[in-house]
Amino acid sequence: MEQIVEKIPAPMGEENKPTKALIFDSYYDNYKGAIAHVRVMEGKVKVGDEIYLMAADKTFTVTEVRIL
Repeated sequence: MEQIVEKIPAPMGEENKPTKALIFDSYYDNYKGAIAHVRVMEGKVKVGDEIYLMAADKTFTVTEVRIL
């Protein structure tokens, strides 16, 4: 584990830049609706933010944020 920490650099990205993210998995939950697992490259996402999904050409409101 120590070698992994030493040899693999930390993720690069700036919190103050506009948000850029990549959805790497998504599914539908009967109680919560659509759930998307997202890798944030730059910026930040918080509850209440509006996000634009380019593939769907739609805007959604973030209702929950969790960290994997």
